[in-house]
Amino acid sequence: MKLVREEKFDGATRVSLCEGDTLLGFEMQLTDDKCNLLCEMDTPDREIEYDKASEISMFINQDNEALYCLFERLFSRMDSMRTFIKGDKTSRMFYPCYSVVDEIISPDRKTITWYSDDYAKNLSNYFVIEDYSDRFRVSFHTQKPVLNKEKQIGTSVHIPVIVNNNNTVRSCSNNYPFNICFLEFFDGLNELCIRTASRKEIHALSLVNKDLNN
Repeated sequence: MKLVREEKFDGATRVSLCEGDTLLGFEMQLTDDKCNLLCEMDTPDREIEYDKASEISMFINQDNEALYCLFERLFSRMDSMRTFIKGDKTSRMFYPCYSVVDEIISPDRKTITWYSDDYAKNLSNYFVIEDYSDRFRVSFHTQKPVLNKEKQIGTSVHIPVIVNNNNTVRSCSNNYPFNICFLEFFDGLNELCIRTASRKEIHALSLVNKDLNN
């Protein structure tokens, strides 16, 4: 699996996980009035069943230890947040997500489900992360079938999901404070890319020095 970090012209930072033809992207979008984490998955053309919703998936295996550990940490933080909210008597008043906590992360700590914050839950795209003990499966889903067949021909299947990280009560995520866990996850991904790039630069420099000394 290849990790790619990109600083975009609009100030956004993007980290992409590439496995074959499938791409899983995380992009932190910062403007004056919003702070959103765009999560999206793309895959090239394939046979689409136009009367059904779409799904794309990717596995995160243990052979990429650092990346695998980030997903383990995400599950741990989400589970800790679930335990805190369910154990706090005032949570019902302060956290609108109180009634759906077990949908966001299952009680057995095996499944995370996140519905995009930019649409109503019954219409929005969503992603699911499943812990298979030795690997993680990340899948992105649409609830709305593709209605315009001609528009889809010649394009890739692309499913975006928004994690809203605005800090005002009126515009914060529907699943606050679980969105904080994804902020931490993105920070970990970003840091991993920077460390990996630094190691590659050091290795390249050592090869140059070796050639000069020979």
